[in-house]
Amino acid sequence: QCTVKTLRVDADKTGARLKGYTYITFSNIGPNACYNECIRRTKCRSFNYNSITRRCDINKMTSSSETDFVDETNCVYVDMTQYRGDSYYDPCPGSDACVEGEFCQTLKDNINICNIDVK
Repeated sequence: QCTVKTLRVDADKTGARLKGYTYITFSNIGPNACYNECIRRTKCRSFNYNSITRRCDINKMTSSSETDFVDETNCVYVDMTQYRGDSYYDPCPGSDACVEGEFCQTLKDNINICNIDVK
């Protein structure tokens, strides 16, 4: 499980990683930061997080097909579909959301802006 502020995100799969759909990877970050990097990107549909290597894979797809996953110890897979558009979870929900290829950044005074993503 990942803990984000007071939010507790349950993994959709444990001990497995979605393969073939990663478009950006972050190294040496915690599970909270991984969730935040994903939710801020409209393109992110799911993420893999390995608690030992502290690797965060941001995925452009979700899947429930067992053939799309590989076994990986200490890894969790989280489908972000249920968190999108809900202002409690999503910093840029609704019409203020960033478009694909951008990510949301919250500035002081809770002002949200969209920046071009790295890829």
